[in-house]
Amino acid sequence: MVRFLQGLFSKLPEDSDYHWEPNLDGTKIFIAGGTPIDSGLVLSRPAIAVDVGPYQPANIALDQHRTSSLLTGERMHMDLVSGNLLLYVLSREGDEARRIAGWASRHIRYHRRLLQKVGGFHQIGQQFSVSAPTDPGQVVQGSSDTEAIMVTASFPWHLQWGWYVKPIAPTEKTSLDYFLSEDRAQDYQRAEMQRLRNINADIALKNDDFQVSGMNPGPESK
Repeated sequence: MVRFLQGLFSKLPEDSDYHWEPNLDGTKIFIAGGTPIDSGLVLSRPAIAVDVGPYQPANIALDQHRTSSLLTGERMHMDLVSGNLLLYVLSREGDEARRIAGWASRHIRYHRRLLQKVGGFHQIGQQFSVSAPTDPGQVVQGSSDTEAIMVTASFPWHLQWGWYVKPIAPTEKTSLDYFLSEDRAQDYQRAEMQRLRNINADIALKNDDFQVSGMNPGPESK
């Protein structure tokens, strides 16, 4: 979302009061993620601080179970996470902060389908709220009572969150081949024992839009 807002304000004409540039010397508005913000960066220009806000899983199914394989024991779990994205818009003028917050909020709603398709959100921008200007000093550190008026824009969002589980038990413990494929069990070709520290796992987004996670072996031991 930070990158989206930076790109949005960078498309404004260069002579605009709110044109964004990557360097602090050339930008007319400061846009970053996280709070609080150093007062030295924002008191000379408007600013937008983006915070992911509170979120929690919905527990939409028993054990969040979506599908599994009876043959291999592999499982896929899926859940819906809901939260509130917060934009803290700061300015020395309350009307200016409210105007920037309203303009940014409308464009998040206009581009919600792109944010859902490319940004990974299941839903965002359907509802939003823009608060009245609040007392200064809540986000910016070291600001006086006459500086840094803040307006907060809130966006409820939903995100599909999934994980994949693959058992690490050896084949002889999940199949009858150990007993049936050879006349003598000792002739069965056992796979090399896998140690937990040697198991590599990848973390990647697949085509099904869920995340495959696992354990990292860590540094090699001497």
